[in-house]
Amino acid sequence: MIKVGGFKYGTFGLREEWVEDFIKRGEEFFVNNSLGPKQLDALIYYLRDMELIDKNNRLTILFDFISKIYKINGMKDMLLWSIIWVNLCMNAILFRWWIDIPTGIYPRKVLLDMMVTSYGKQNKSVINGYLSLVGTFERTEIGRGLKQGIVIEEGNTRTVIKEENPDISPFSILYLLYRLGERYGKYSFSLSTFNEQLISPCKVFNIKDSILFSKLNALWLPEILDLCEEGERISINLNSDKNHLDIINLYIRRLA
Repeated sequence: MIKVGGFKYGTFGLREEWVEDFIKRGEEFFVNNSLGPKQLDALIYYLRDMELIDKNNRLTILFDFISKIYKINGMKDMLLWSIIWVNLCMNAILFRWWIDIPTGIYPRKVLLDMMVTSYGKQNKSVINGYLSLVGTFERTEIGRGLKQGIVIEEGNTRTVIKEENPDISPFSILYLLYRLGERYGKYSFSLSTFNEQLISPCKVFNIKDSILFSKLNALWLPEILDLCEEGERISINLNSDKNHLDIINLYIRRLA
Protein backbone atom coordinates (compact mmCIF):
# COMPACT_ATOMS: atom_id res chain seq x y z
CA MET A 1 0.00 0.00 0.00
CA ILE A 2 1.22 3.50 -0.85
CA LYS A 3 2.35 5.68 2.05
CA VAL A 4 -0.05 8.54 2.70
CA GLY A 5 1.29 12.05 2.33
CA GLY A 6 0.84 15.19 0.26
CA PHE A 7 -0.70 17.23 3.06
CA LYS A 8 -0.53 20.49 1.13
CA TYR A 9 -4.13 21.70 1.22
CA GLY A 10 -4.08 22.90 4.82
CA THR A 11 -7.33 22.05 6.58
CA PHE A 12 -9.44 22.52 3.45
CA GLY A 13 -11.17 20.02 1.25
CA LEU A 14 -12.08 20.94 -2.31
CA ARG A 15 -15.44 22.75 -2.54
CA GLU A 16 -17.86 22.69 -5.44
CA GLU A 17 -18.63 26.40 -5.19
CA TRP A 18 -14.92 27.25 -5.46
CA VAL A 19 -14.53 25.11 -8.57
CA GLU A 20 -17.66 26.55 -10.19
CA ASP A 21 -16.63 30.15 -9.54
CA PHE A 22 -13.20 29.43 -11.00
CA ILE A 23 -14.64 27.74 -14.11
CA LYS A 24 -16.98 30.69 -14.66
CA ARG A 25 -14.32 33.39 -14.36
CA GLY A 26 -11.00 31.78 -15.18
CA GLU A 27 -7.91 33.84 -14.33
CA GLU A 28 -10.08 36.75 -13.16
CA PHE A 29 -10.94 34.56 -10.16
CA PHE A 30 -7.42 35.01 -8.77
CA VAL A 31 -7.81 38.80 -8.80
CA ASN A 32 -11.24 38.98 -7.18
CA ASN A 33 -12.69 36.22 -4.98
CA SER A 34 -14.23 35.69 -1.56
CA LEU A 35 -11.63 33.22 -0.28
CA GLY A 36 -9.25 33.87 2.58
CA PRO A 37 -5.49 33.68 1.87
CA LYS A 38 -5.12 30.12 3.20
CA GLN A 39 -8.22 28.95 1.34
CA LEU A 40 -6.88 30.43 -1.90
CA ASP A 41 -3.50 28.76 -1.39
CA ALA A 42 -5.25 25.42 -0.88
CA LEU A 43 -7.41 25.88 -3.97
CA ILE A 44 -4.38 26.72 -6.11
CA TYR A 45 -2.79 23.43 -5.07
CA TYR A 46 -6.02 21.62 -5.96
CA LEU A 47 -6.29 23.35 -9.34
CA ARG A 48 -2.72 22.39 -10.21
CA ASP A 49 -3.35 18.78 -9.23
CA MET A 50 -6.58 18.86 -11.23
CA GLU A 51 -4.49 20.18 -14.16
CA LEU A 52 -6.73 23.21 -14.69
CA ILE A 53 -3.81 25.59 -14.13
CA ASP A 54 -0.07 25.19 -14.63
CA LYS A 55 2.69 25.95 -12.14
CA ASN A 56 2.48 29.64 -13.09
CA ASN A 57 -1.29 29.67 -12.46
CA ARG A 58 -2.10 30.00 -16.16
CA LEU A 59 -5.16 28.23 -17.56
CA THR A 60 -4.50 24.92 -19.29
CA ILE A 61 -6.05 23.41 -22.41
CA LEU A 62 -7.99 21.06 -20.13
CA PHE A 63 -9.62 24.10 -18.51
CA ASP A 64 -11.15 25.01 -21.89
CA PHE A 65 -12.67 21.53 -22.23
CA ILE A 66 -14.00 21.55 -18.67
CA SER A 67 -15.50 24.98 -19.31
CA LYS A 68 -17.30 23.64 -22.39
CA ILE A 69 -18.80 20.77 -20.39
CA TYR A 70 -19.88 23.21 -17.68
CA LYS A 71 -21.60 25.53 -20.17
CA ILE A 72 -23.66 22.63 -21.53
CA ASN A 73 -24.35 20.54 -18.42
CA GLY A 74 -23.42 22.57 -15.35
CA MET A 75 -21.63 21.39 -12.23
CA LYS A 76 -23.64 18.18 -11.87
CA ASP A 77 -22.02 16.62 -14.92
CA MET A 78 -20.34 13.44 -13.72
CA LEU A 79 -17.68 13.31 -16.45
CA LEU A 80 -16.55 16.75 -15.32
CA TRP A 81 -16.10 15.43 -11.78
CA SER A 82 -14.59 12.17 -13.05
CA ILE A 83 -11.88 14.13 -14.86
CA ILE A 84 -11.16 16.10 -11.69
CA TRP A 85 -11.08 12.91 -9.62
CA VAL A 86 -8.81 11.06 -12.05
CA ASN A 87 -6.33 13.94 -12.10
CA LEU A 88 -6.32 14.24 -8.32
CA CYS A 89 -5.60 10.52 -8.04
CA MET A 90 -2.79 10.73 -10.57
CA ASN A 91 -1.14 13.82 -9.10
CA ALA A 92 -1.85 13.86 -5.35
CA ILE A 93 -0.55 11.20 -2.97
CA LEU A 94 -3.39 11.81 -0.51
CA PHE A 95 -6.04 10.71 -3.00
CA ARG A 96 -3.87 7.99 -4.46
CA TRP A 97 -3.66 6.55 -0.94
CA TRP A 98 -7.45 6.53 -0.68
CA ILE A 99 -8.01 4.53 -3.87
CA ASP A 100 -5.89 1.76 -2.37
CA ILE A 101 -8.22 1.52 0.63
CA PRO A 102 -10.76 -1.34 0.39
CA THR A 103 -14.53 -0.95 0.26
CA GLY A 104 -15.91 -0.33 3.73
CA ILE A 105 -17.26 2.01 6.40
CA TYR A 106 -14.71 4.30 8.02
CA PRO A 107 -15.57 6.29 11.16
CA ARG A 108 -13.31 9.25 11.92
CA LYS A 109 -11.13 7.41 14.44
CA VAL A 110 -10.64 4.38 12.20
CA LEU A 111 -9.68 6.49 9.19
CA LEU A 112 -7.34 8.67 11.24
CA ASP A 113 -5.67 5.61 12.76
CA MET A 114 -5.13 4.20 9.25
CA MET A 115 -3.56 7.46 8.10
CA VAL A 116 -1.31 7.64 11.18
CA THR A 117 -0.16 4.05 10.62
CA SER A 118 0.57 4.73 6.97
CA TYR A 119 2.33 8.06 7.61
CA GLY A 120 4.35 6.67 10.49
CA LYS A 121 3.56 9.34 13.05
CA GLN A 122 0.68 11.34 14.47
CA ASN A 123 0.80 15.10 14.05
CA LYS A 124 -1.10 18.08 12.69
CA SER A 125 -0.25 17.15 9.11
CA VAL A 126 -2.24 13.91 9.38
CA ILE A 127 -5.24 15.79 10.80
CA ASN A 128 -5.01 18.24 7.92
CA GLY A 129 -4.87 15.37 5.45
CA TYR A 130 -7.97 13.82 7.00
CA LEU A 131 -9.85 17.13 6.81
CA SER A 132 -8.80 17.62 3.18
CA LEU A 133 -9.86 14.12 2.16
CA VAL A 134 -13.20 14.04 3.96
CA GLY A 135 -13.93 17.68 3.13
CA THR A 136 -13.47 16.97 -0.58
CA PHE A 137 -15.92 14.07 -0.41
CA GLU A 138 -18.43 16.07 1.62
CA ARG A 139 -18.37 19.29 -0.40
CA THR A 140 -18.16 17.99 -3.99
CA GLU A 141 -19.79 15.46 -6.30
CA ILE A 142 -16.70 13.27 -5.94
CA GLY A 143 -18.27 12.01 -2.74
CA ARG A 144 -22.01 12.07 -3.29
CA GLY A 145 -22.15 11.86 -7.11
CA LEU A 146 -19.25 9.58 -8.03
CA LYS A 147 -19.69 7.86 -4.64
CA GLN A 148 -15.97 7.64 -4.00
CA GLY A 149 -16.55 8.59 -0.37
CA ILE A 150 -20.07 9.14 0.94
CA VAL A 151 -19.89 11.22 4.11
CA ILE A 152 -22.43 10.63 6.88
CA GLU A 153 -22.63 13.35 9.52
CA GLU A 154 -22.98 12.01 13.05
CA GLY A 155 -23.04 14.87 15.53
CA ASN A 156 -19.66 16.56 15.38
CA THR A 157 -17.96 13.69 13.58
CA ARG A 158 -18.05 12.12 10.13
CA THR A 159 -18.16 8.56 8.82
CA VAL A 160 -17.00 7.87 5.26
CA ILE A 161 -18.56 5.03 3.28
CA LYS A 162 -16.59 3.67 0.34
CA GLU A 163 -19.06 1.87 -1.92
CA GLU A 164 -18.22 -0.74 -4.52
CA ASN A 165 -19.30 -0.53 -8.15
CA PRO A 166 -20.81 2.97 -8.38
CA ASP A 167 -22.41 3.91 -11.70
CA ILE A 168 -19.47 5.35 -13.65
CA SER A 169 -19.65 6.62 -17.23
CA PRO A 170 -17.63 4.60 -19.75
CA PHE A 171 -16.20 7.93 -20.95
CA SER A 172 -14.71 8.39 -17.48
CA ILE A 173 -13.02 5.00 -17.78
CA LEU A 174 -11.74 5.80 -21.28
CA TYR A 175 -10.39 9.15 -20.12
CA LEU A 176 -8.37 7.44 -17.39
CA LEU A 177 -7.12 4.72 -19.75
CA TYR A 178 -5.78 7.36 -22.12
CA ARG A 179 -4.15 9.26 -19.25
CA LEU A 180 -2.40 6.04 -18.25
CA GLY A 181 -1.45 5.34 -21.85
CA GLU A 182 0.07 8.80 -22.25
CA ARG A 183 1.94 8.62 -18.96
CA TYR A 184 3.43 5.17 -19.48
CA GLY A 185 3.56 4.96 -23.28
CA LYS A 186 1.37 1.86 -23.26
CA TYR A 187 -2.00 1.65 -25.01
CA SER A 188 -2.84 -2.01 -24.49
CA PHE A 189 -4.04 -3.24 -21.11
CA SER A 190 -4.87 -6.64 -19.69
CA LEU A 191 -8.04 -6.54 -17.60
CA SER A 192 -6.71 -9.16 -15.19
CA THR A 193 -3.76 -6.98 -14.12
CA PHE A 194 -5.72 -3.85 -13.20
CA ASN A 195 -5.98 -4.72 -9.52
CA GLU A 196 -2.20 -5.14 -9.34
CA GLN A 197 -1.45 -1.66 -10.68
CA LEU A 198 -0.95 1.43 -8.54
CA ILE A 199 -3.48 3.38 -10.59
CA SER A 200 -6.18 1.70 -12.68
CA PRO A 201 -9.87 2.26 -13.48
CA CYS A 202 -10.83 -0.50 -11.04
CA LYS A 203 -9.00 1.27 -8.20
CA VAL A 204 -9.77 4.88 -9.08
CA PHE A 205 -13.52 4.25 -9.45
CA ASN A 206 -13.74 1.21 -7.13
CA ILE A 207 -15.41 -1.02 -9.71
CA LYS A 208 -14.95 -4.70 -10.53
CA ASP A 209 -13.15 -5.61 -13.73
CA SER A 210 -16.25 -7.43 -15.03
CA ILE A 211 -18.32 -4.24 -14.73
CA LEU A 212 -15.56 -2.19 -16.33
CA PHE A 213 -15.55 -4.59 -19.27
CA SER A 214 -19.33 -4.48 -19.70
CA LYS A 215 -19.36 -0.67 -19.67
CA LEU A 216 -16.63 -0.41 -22.28
CA ASN A 217 -18.20 -3.18 -24.35
CA ALA A 218 -21.47 -1.24 -24.48
CA LEU A 219 -19.65 1.82 -25.82
CA TRP A 220 -19.38 1.22 -29.56
CA LEU A 221 -16.31 3.23 -30.56
CA PRO A 222 -14.27 1.08 -32.98
CA GLU A 223 -12.13 4.08 -33.99
CA ILE A 224 -11.07 4.50 -30.34
CA LEU A 225 -11.28 1.16 -28.60
CA ASP A 226 -10.92 -2.55 -29.30
CA LEU A 227 -11.77 -5.24 -26.75
CA CYS A 228 -10.17 -8.60 -27.44
CA GLU A 229 -11.21 -11.82 -25.68
CA GLU A 230 -8.82 -14.77 -25.86
CA GLY A 231 -10.12 -17.46 -23.56
CA GLU A 232 -10.14 -15.96 -20.08
CA ARG A 233 -7.79 -13.14 -21.09
CA ILE A 234 -9.38 -9.82 -21.99
CA SER A 235 -7.27 -7.10 -23.57
CA ILE A 236 -8.18 -3.43 -23.96
CA ASN A 237 -6.49 -1.83 -26.96
CA LEU A 238 -6.64 1.92 -27.51
CA ASN A 239 -5.99 3.85 -30.69
CA SER A 240 -2.65 5.50 -29.87
CA ASP A 241 -3.33 8.27 -32.41
CA LYS A 242 -6.00 9.61 -30.04
CA ASN A 243 -5.56 11.23 -26.63
CA HIS A 244 -7.51 12.05 -23.47
CA LEU A 245 -8.73 15.36 -24.92
CA ASP A 246 -10.23 13.49 -27.88
CA ILE A 247 -12.32 11.49 -25.41
CA ILE A 248 -13.61 14.65 -23.76
CA ASN A 249 -14.32 16.21 -27.16
CA LEU A 250 -16.26 13.12 -28.23
CA TYR A 251 -18.34 13.37 -25.05
CA ILE A 252 -19.00 17.08 -25.64
CA ARG A 253 -20.19 16.39 -29.19
CA ARG A 254 -22.67 13.87 -27.81
CA LEU A 255 -23.96 16.45 -25.33
CA ALA A 256 -24.40 19.20 -27.92
